[in-house]
Amino acid sequence: MTLRIGSIRLKFHFLLLILWSISIVTGSGLQFLATFLSLMLHESGHMLMAWKLKIEVTEVEITPHGGLILIDNEDALSPLHAFLLAVSGPLSSFLGCLIAGWLYKMQIFDFSFLESLFRSNLLLLIVNLFPALPLDGGRIVGAVLSHYLPWKKASRILTTFGYILGACLFVFSIFYAFQGKMIFAPAFSGLYIIYAAAVEKKSSAFRYLSALIGRRNKLDRQDTLAVEGIAVSKSITLQKLIPKLKLGKYNVIYILSDDGTKLLTTMNESVICENILSSNLNAPLSEIIKIEK
Repeated sequence: MTLRIGSIRLKFHFLLLILWSISIVTGSGLQFLATFLSLMLHESGHMLMAWKLKIEVTEVEITPHGGLILIDNEDALSPLHAFLLAVSGPLSSFLGCLIAGWLYKMQIFDFSFLESLFRSNLLLLIVNLFPALPLDGGRIVGAVLSHYLPWKKASRILTTFGYILGACLFVFSIFYAFQGKMIFAPAFSGLYIIYAAAVEKKSSAFRYLSALIGRRNKLDRQDTLAVEGIAVSKSITLQKLIPKLKLGKYNVIYILSDDGTKLLTTMNESVICENILSSNLNAPLSEIIKIEK
């Protein structure tokens, strides 16, 4: 289901509809409401931080484990802005725990609802702090690791953690199911995290294109851009070359003979982009050189 708020599309993942249906059948409507409110509070934190940092948000999708925010040129964000945008969600969930505790102390709402509200916010806080993509914790750690590791290597590590976390959440639900406790939310969240981690793993080339667009906007604002030179063998493929490139710099590729003793030619980023768009990722650079000649 999709709504539009101004220029932002607000989408609700189909798993939420499944959980909503199950909650009606099992008589746990208040628990679902508490979960939904916790999710909205979590995403509101991201939205407010994006507004504060003047980051344009185009789409928000609410999922069982949190939400996915689509922004223009995400890969062009500075590490500091990426960190602040990611950490704002868990901070909002922590605030939700405090609000639930305060409402309980004031005895304003039913205890069972407030207990569900507290647990939902606490679960979102804990799960989203795991260092695994696509969770907030993965974004936070990724922003820190970007200073020390190539972005592809950091992404691969955090995506692997995503697979592990998703599997653990699914097994958690199965374990309680054998004990007669039907706790479905962790299972759905685990499956979704595994799916999202798989999508993240396959998107490296297109993340590079997204970074180029964002970097172009950055060049328009500040008129200068740092250059990164990289020397590679002519037999390397684009699939293997792209993760070695620096997203925030203009890359010049020096193509060497296989023995590394002779400079054959140089290649600029426009050639890389053309071959990505034509799905030519597995072509060796020697073949691309011939195309250019």
